[in-house]
Amino acid sequence: MKKIFLYSMLLGCILILSILLCKERNKDGKLISGSLDVDIKKNELTIKGINLTETYPEKGIRWELQSDDLIYERDNDTLYFNSFHLTFYADTYPKIELWGKRGRYIKDEGRLLLSRDLRVVSEDGYRLKCKYAEFSAESNMIRLWGDVELIGPNIKLTGEDLLIHLRKKRDLFLYNVKAYILKGLLSI
Repeated sequence: MKKIFLYSMLLGCILILSILLCKERNKDGKLISGSLDVDIKKNELTIKGINLTETYPEKGIRWELQSDDLIYERDNDTLYFNSFHLTFYADTYPKIELWGKRGRYIKDEGRLLLSRDLRVVSEDGYRLKCKYAEFSAESNMIRLWGDVELIGPNIKLTGEDLLIHLRKKRDLFLYNVKAYILKGLLSI
Protein backbone atom coordinates (compact mmCIF):
# COMPACT_ATOMS: atom_id res chain seq x y z
CA MET A 1 0.00 0.00 0.00
CA LYS A 2 2.90 2.34 0.80
CA LYS A 3 4.36 1.60 -2.63
CA ILE A 4 1.14 2.59 -4.42
CA PHE A 5 0.90 5.77 -2.35
CA LEU A 6 4.54 6.61 -3.11
CA TYR A 7 4.06 6.11 -6.88
CA SER A 8 0.85 8.16 -6.79
CA MET A 9 2.64 10.99 -4.98
CA LEU A 10 5.56 10.81 -7.41
CA LEU A 11 3.24 10.96 -10.42
CA GLY A 12 1.36 13.86 -8.82
CA CYS A 13 4.61 15.78 -8.24
CA ILE A 14 5.71 15.21 -11.83
CA LEU A 15 2.34 16.43 -13.05
CA ILE A 16 2.42 19.58 -10.89
CA LEU A 17 6.03 20.38 -11.87
CA SER A 18 5.18 19.91 -15.56
CA ILE A 19 2.22 22.28 -15.34
CA LEU A 20 4.28 24.86 -13.42
CA LEU A 21 7.07 24.63 -16.00
CA CYS A 22 4.60 25.15 -18.84
CA LYS A 23 3.10 28.19 -17.09
CA GLU A 24 6.55 29.63 -16.38
CA ARG A 25 7.55 29.32 -20.03
CA ASN A 26 4.43 31.20 -21.06
CA LYS A 27 4.10 34.18 -18.69
CA ASP A 28 0.65 35.36 -19.89
CA GLY A 29 -0.98 32.40 -18.09
CA LYS A 30 -1.93 30.31 -21.13
CA LEU A 31 -0.40 26.86 -21.43
CA ILE A 32 1.95 26.64 -24.38
CA SER A 33 1.06 24.45 -27.33
CA GLY A 34 2.35 20.91 -26.92
CA SER A 35 1.87 21.04 -23.16
CA LEU A 36 0.43 18.13 -21.20
CA ASP A 37 -3.28 17.38 -21.56
CA VAL A 38 -4.27 15.73 -18.29
CA ASP A 39 -7.50 14.02 -17.21
CA ILE A 40 -7.82 12.80 -13.61
CA LYS A 41 -10.53 10.33 -12.61
CA LYS A 42 -11.10 8.38 -9.38
CA ASN A 43 -8.41 5.70 -9.85
CA GLU A 44 -7.01 6.72 -13.23
CA LEU A 45 -4.73 9.40 -14.61
CA THR A 46 -4.59 10.10 -18.36
CA ILE A 47 -1.79 12.19 -19.89
CA LYS A 48 -1.52 12.99 -23.60
CA GLY A 49 1.92 13.45 -25.18
CA ILE A 50 4.39 12.16 -22.57
CA ASN A 51 8.00 11.02 -22.20
CA LEU A 52 8.78 8.48 -19.47
CA THR A 53 12.07 6.84 -18.36
CA GLU A 54 12.57 3.72 -16.21
CA THR A 55 16.05 2.66 -15.00
CA TYR A 56 17.31 -0.62 -13.50
CA PRO A 57 20.95 0.28 -12.62
CA GLU A 58 21.68 -3.07 -10.93
CA LYS A 59 20.83 -4.82 -14.21
CA GLY A 60 22.40 -2.22 -16.51
CA ILE A 61 19.10 -1.51 -18.28
CA ARG A 62 17.20 1.70 -19.02
CA TRP A 63 14.22 2.39 -21.25
CA GLU A 64 12.56 5.58 -22.48
CA LEU A 65 8.98 5.83 -23.70
CA GLN A 66 7.37 8.53 -25.85
CA SER A 67 3.64 8.08 -26.32
CA ASP A 68 0.65 9.94 -27.72
CA ASP A 69 -1.27 9.11 -24.56
CA LEU A 70 -0.63 7.31 -21.32
CA ILE A 71 -3.15 6.00 -18.79
CA TYR A 72 -2.06 5.12 -15.26
CA GLU A 73 -4.41 2.86 -13.28
CA ARG A 74 -3.66 3.20 -9.59
CA ASP A 75 -5.54 0.04 -8.55
CA ASN A 76 -3.22 -2.33 -10.44
CA ASP A 77 -0.17 -0.01 -10.74
CA THR A 78 -0.21 -0.36 -14.53
CA LEU A 79 0.56 2.09 -17.34
CA TYR A 80 -1.24 1.77 -20.69
CA PHE A 81 -0.01 3.67 -23.76
CA ASN A 82 -0.84 4.05 -27.46
CA SER A 83 1.17 5.00 -30.57
CA PHE A 84 4.56 4.80 -28.92
CA HIS A 85 8.31 5.00 -29.54
CA LEU A 86 10.33 3.00 -27.02
CA THR A 87 14.13 2.99 -26.68
CA PHE A 88 16.04 0.28 -24.72
CA TYR A 89 19.58 0.82 -23.45
CA ALA A 90 21.55 -2.10 -21.98
CA ASP A 91 25.18 -2.22 -20.87
CA THR A 92 25.81 -5.41 -22.85
CA TYR A 93 23.67 -4.78 -25.94
CA PRO A 94 23.38 -2.11 -28.67
CA LYS A 95 20.61 0.46 -28.36
CA ILE A 96 17.22 -0.85 -29.56
CA GLU A 97 14.37 1.40 -30.79
CA LEU A 98 10.83 0.11 -31.09
CA TRP A 99 7.61 1.59 -32.51
CA GLY A 100 4.10 0.22 -32.08
CA LYS A 101 0.42 0.91 -31.46
CA ARG A 102 -0.38 -0.50 -27.98
CA GLY A 103 1.56 -1.13 -24.79
CA ARG A 104 1.19 -1.93 -21.11
CA TYR A 105 3.75 -1.61 -18.31
CA ILE A 106 3.08 -3.58 -15.11
CA LYS A 107 5.28 -1.77 -12.59
CA ASP A 108 5.17 -4.36 -9.76
CA GLU A 109 6.30 -7.14 -12.11
CA GLY A 110 8.75 -5.03 -14.16
CA ARG A 111 7.04 -6.32 -17.33
CA LEU A 112 6.43 -4.41 -20.53
CA LEU A 113 3.89 -5.89 -23.01
CA LEU A 114 3.65 -4.45 -26.53
CA SER A 115 1.45 -5.23 -29.53
CA ARG A 116 0.20 -4.17 -32.98
CA ASP A 117 2.48 -3.23 -35.86
CA LEU A 118 5.75 -3.53 -33.95
CA ARG A 119 8.91 -2.36 -35.73
CA VAL A 120 12.37 -2.56 -34.19
CA VAL A 121 15.72 -1.09 -35.28
CA SER A 122 18.98 -1.82 -33.46
CA GLU A 123 22.05 0.39 -33.32
CA ASP A 124 24.12 -2.33 -35.00
CA GLY A 125 22.00 -2.42 -38.17
CA TYR A 126 19.29 -5.02 -37.55
CA ARG A 127 15.60 -4.49 -38.32
CA LEU A 128 12.79 -6.55 -36.93
CA LYS A 129 9.01 -6.81 -37.29
CA CYS A 130 6.58 -8.80 -35.15
CA LYS A 131 3.08 -8.75 -33.69
CA TYR A 132 3.86 -8.96 -29.96
CA ALA A 133 6.75 -8.24 -27.59
CA GLU A 134 7.41 -8.65 -23.88
CA PHE A 135 10.28 -7.29 -21.80
CA SER A 136 10.93 -8.67 -18.31
CA ALA A 137 13.32 -6.73 -16.06
CA GLU A 138 13.56 -9.67 -13.66
CA SER A 139 14.86 -12.13 -16.26
CA ASN A 140 16.59 -9.55 -18.54
CA MET A 141 14.75 -11.14 -21.47
CA ILE A 142 12.90 -9.76 -24.48
CA ARG A 143 10.45 -12.14 -26.14
CA LEU A 144 9.08 -11.38 -29.62
CA TRP A 145 6.40 -13.52 -31.22
CA GLY A 146 3.88 -13.59 -34.05
CA ASP A 147 5.34 -13.51 -37.58
CA VAL A 148 8.81 -12.44 -36.47
CA GLU A 149 11.06 -11.17 -39.27
CA LEU A 150 14.68 -10.24 -38.52
CA ILE A 151 16.83 -8.63 -41.21
CA GLY A 152 20.51 -7.98 -40.62
CA PRO A 153 23.70 -7.61 -42.59
CA ASN A 154 23.48 -10.31 -45.30
CA ILE A 155 20.84 -12.43 -43.56
CA LYS A 156 17.09 -12.62 -43.13
CA LEU A 157 15.40 -14.84 -40.52
CA THR A 158 11.69 -15.50 -40.14
CA GLY A 159 9.98 -17.41 -37.38
CA GLU A 160 7.26 -17.45 -34.78
CA ASP A 161 9.12 -16.83 -31.52
CA LEU A 162 12.42 -15.04 -30.70
CA LEU A 163 14.07 -14.67 -27.29
CA ILE A 164 16.80 -12.11 -26.62
CA HIS A 165 18.75 -12.43 -23.37
CA LEU A 166 20.19 -8.97 -22.65
CA ARG A 167 22.87 -10.11 -20.17
CA LYS A 168 24.26 -13.04 -22.14
CA LYS A 169 23.92 -11.50 -25.64
CA ARG A 170 22.13 -14.64 -26.75
CA ASP A 171 19.31 -14.67 -29.34
CA LEU A 172 17.22 -17.77 -29.95
CA PHE A 173 14.44 -18.46 -32.43
CA LEU A 174 12.18 -21.09 -30.95
CA TYR A 175 9.63 -22.10 -33.56
CA ASN A 176 9.13 -22.45 -37.33
CA VAL A 177 12.36 -20.75 -38.44
CA LYS A 178 13.53 -20.03 -41.99
CA ALA A 179 16.90 -18.46 -42.80
CA TYR A 180 17.79 -16.65 -46.03
CA ILE A 181 21.38 -15.80 -46.92
CA LEU A 182 21.36 -12.53 -48.81
CA LYS A 183 23.61 -11.65 -51.74
CA GLY A 184 27.21 -10.92 -50.85
CA LEU A 185 27.58 -13.13 -47.78
CA LEU A 186 29.08 -16.15 -49.55
CA SER A 187 31.58 -16.13 -52.37
CA ILE A 188 31.90 -19.25 -54.50
